[in-house]
Amino acid sequence: MPCSRDFNPSGYSWAGRPCYGQAGRLRSQGYPYFPFPTSSYILYYMDTKAKVVIIDSYSLLYRAYYALPPLTNKAGEVTNAVYGFTNMLFKLLDEVVPEYVVAAFDMHGATFRHEASADYKATRKPMPDDLRPQIPMAREVLETMGIPVYGVVGFEADDVIGTLARMAADEGHDVIVVTSDKDALQLVNDRVSVLSLKKGMTETVTYDAAGVVERLGVMPAQVPDLKALMGDNSDNIPGVPGIGEKTAGKLVAEYGTLEAVLAAAANIKGKLGASLVTYAEQARMSLHLATIDTNVPLEDFHWEGCRRTPWDAEKLRALFTHLNFRSLLARVDANAAPVAAAEKADFTALSPTSVLADAKEIAKLTEKLRGTTCGIALVADNGLAGLAIASLGAHASSVPVDTVSVYIPLREAPPKQVSLFDDNAKPAFNEANLRALAPLLEDAETRWVVFDVKELLLALRGAGVSFRMNAFDVMLAGYVIDPTGRFTHADLVESFLGHRPPVDLHALWAAGELAALATAAGEMAQLNLRLEAPMADDMDEKGVTKVYQELELPLVPILAEMTARGMALDTAKLGDISAELGMRIYEVEGEIYRLAGERFTINSPKQLQTILFEKLGLQHGRKTKTGYSTGADTLALLSEDNEIVRDVILYRELSKLKSTYVDALPPMVNPATGHIHTHWNQAIAATGRLSSKDPNLQNIPIRTAEGREIRACFIPGETGWVLLAADYSQIELRVLAHITGDEAMTEVFRKGEDLHTATAMHVFGVSADAVTREMRRIAKVVNFAIPYGTTAFGLATQTGVSREVAEELRRNYLERFSGIAQYMIDVVARARHDGYVTTVLGRRRPIPDINAANPNVRQAAERTAINTPIQGSAADIMKLAMLRLNRELQDHKELHAHLLLQVHDEVVLETPPAEVDALAALTRASMREAYPLSVPMEVEVKVGPNWRDVSPQVEDLGVELDAHD
Repeated sequence: MPCSRDFNPSGYSWAGRPCYGQAGRLRSQGYPYFPFPTSSYILYYMDTKAKVVIIDSYSLLYRAYYALPPLTNKAGEVTNAVYGFTNMLFKLLDEVVPEYVVAAFDMHGATFRHEASADYKATRKPMPDDLRPQIPMAREVLETMGIPVYGVVGFEADDVIGTLARMAADEGHDVIVVTSDKDALQLVNDRVSVLSLKKGMTETVTYDAAGVVERLGVMPAQVPDLKALMGDNSDNIPGVPGIGEKTAGKLVAEYGTLEAVLAAAANIKGKLGASLVTYAEQARMSLHLATIDTNVPLEDFHWEGCRRTPWDAEKLRALFTHLNFRSLLARVDANAAPVAAAEKADFTALSPTSVLADAKEIAKLTEKLRGTTCGIALVADNGLAGLAIASLGAHASSVPVDTVSVYIPLREAPPKQVSLFDDNAKPAFNEANLRALAPLLEDAETRWVVFDVKELLLALRGAGVSFRMNAFDVMLAGYVIDPTGRFTHADLVESFLGHRPPVDLHALWAAGELAALATAAGEMAQLNLRLEAPMADDMDEKGVTKVYQELELPLVPILAEMTARGMALDTAKLGDISAELGMRIYEVEGEIYRLAGERFTINSPKQLQTILFEKLGLQHGRKTKTGYSTGADTLALLSEDNEIVRDVILYRELSKLKSTYVDALPPMVNPATGHIHTHWNQAIAATGRLSSKDPNLQNIPIRTAEGREIRACFIPGETGWVLLAADYSQIELRVLAHITGDEAMTEVFRKGEDLHTATAMHVFGVSADAVTREMRRIAKVVNFAIPYGTTAFGLATQTGVSREVAEELRRNYLERFSGIAQYMIDVVARARHDGYVTTVLGRRRPIPDINAANPNVRQAAERTAINTPIQGSAADIMKLAMLRLNRELQDHKELHAHLLLQVHDEVVLETPPAEVDALAALTRASMREAYPLSVPMEVEVKVGPNWRDVSPQVEDLGVELDAHD
């Protein structure tokens, strides 16, 4: 006998028994998706008063699709919508903690609204091609998480949602409808609220009745009346012509319902009243289309099938692995069963951290932990401030060790009112604590798991401790796993462990909150230990372990040494350059004022717009929100015929040089060493290139006379020494010849011919003698542009030739170098299938947008797929060369040279003059033999008293000075 809603006010069971039905039996057999026919339904009740969440699945999927960039799994399937959708599910389960969850989907085919109006939703755009295949994925996620999905033929998901919401509310339960569709606001009452996605997938707003009134100006039950009058373009509901939301709101607020408005239409003056009379039936039809049906027939529906129950963790883990939802894997076990929010425990079960400030106790700990694997977290600010150490037990030793988590303070935070640069105000360093800990830090058998081992190495070195590089660096591991991702410590912990620690060690230390700092640092050290295993597994799975172990990790001490040594700077010469630049800027400024006829703020885009485009009447581009553009591209187009524009460009260039380099570099000189100590970043560039910061020495200008003057200020750190710079010649083009196997380009390099001249011969169809300097320049652009996916339009822009000539140049190039043409096709196809590309050493770079629906996004991803193996392989070879050169310098004790810089395809060293020839030979050999290419590697070596004035060695005098370009 079916349950009856009127047998009992509580209405939770029949004859004392829970209500079950056919749907429950189907679900128990693994069928959570029920396409119900349109027939009468039987109502079953929940056993107790509960919190019910009803999910508008299509609404969330569409929102996720447009909120997130295209993501792909290993099979090349686009997964951004289902990823955002799944994250939203977890957010709901965590924050709302519902007892019952159900999801609604639209069914295929027409609904009663289409039967009522053939134009209903006729203008709506079709579902995006790369969203359509994600619908089954989303259903599979719901099924595997134990969340049933309902849809009814002939009705929309809104109607199913409305019916379920009414049923639950009638029984006295609290209902939350999750959607981004404002149509659902008509369902709101004292039991039903709508959780609406306001922005992206994270910012939400919950609407009760008051919230609906505040947003729309009408009560929830009046929302259909509002839409009946104003219409809805998205659903192609016509409404009444000439009535917008504001007028419709006033009418509904005054008369209450559509019928009341229509009844009063004859008394409403003007066009408004006439429209209401003329389009009364159209308004009534609109009301029918806009009203959610809350009485959809659901056959054999029962709430028990919607109760949250533990999911099959193994199946869910397998599904997330297939979808490449790595960051969600840790949630599988953490959320396997519904629990009250207050009862949730931290799944990481981190041990409490104690403060260890006694040197004798630290010494005991040192002996206890030697030979084990320890997690470590660094607290540093203008020097070493403290260390947290955690251990989960002995590894190299057979002696059992209990779980340990301690924080060892080495310096107190300075008073807030005292400058950190005031050495006399710094709190004293606790030398005794560090000396007690040093044997553990210097022990070769102890393994360390750390985030950014180079930072730790430098901090300990500055404190006089010789840290052994027996370490696992979770930052570098995260970088080689996905160089396009984010690898802050918190990001990696969230991605691999599903736990985001809200920790800022520096802020806690600066605030002097020792207890909180100890807890946070201890947690970081423990989390480092927990990160190693899943990250190592992920590196193995992706085939990048070798890149990590044999390239990135061994490079750390070399970069640390380069940072610690720094580079000497002639600050007196920089001062002279600053004064000279200041005078030139003053002169150019005066000339600009003369040409403008008045003084104005040159750096103000608004004032510059007024002068150039209004007062002087120069041709301008399209107007934007901030006015006409005065950007570099716009000014470059105007500069040929306008002296004031050329002066503005020069003013900007000189001002940038002065502020960014000339005046900024001297304060960065360490007063103790007299050197600038740039910090080398391994985990920044997706191609694998190194970068530097504070200051960025890789961007010191070289193409302008003023930039070269700045380079002249970088000098050897030892009196009487010289700088030696070694630069790969055309390394990326040689890598291109190697990885494509192109016979024509390979032959050019093997014969030692000039590639740009050879290319000019073929693209212009002339002999070697007929190649002009301009032809070679254009051929040089072609050699670097086309293999990186540059279009004919882009080539025309870069070379200055017409679009037709650029098309011909491109066609001739690809015909001559057919191996490169085939490579460009093949590498894109592989990326589209695999979702990533690799370098010659196996470094992997994901290409998530390779299957994007947006053609501009997809084409950009294709260019990235083409150029990453070239640029990335060149970067890997440079790192191999640095490793090889460093080993050679260590083996040749008679040489005293130091490696100072790595800039693009160049390394810079300092050396005594007497050792130049030996160092040049060793450096040239190390770079040439770093990696065996199918073409010879050429290295140009230059020597000089400063970075600007280095000149080629004898062996390289026959090589063009721009051959490395």
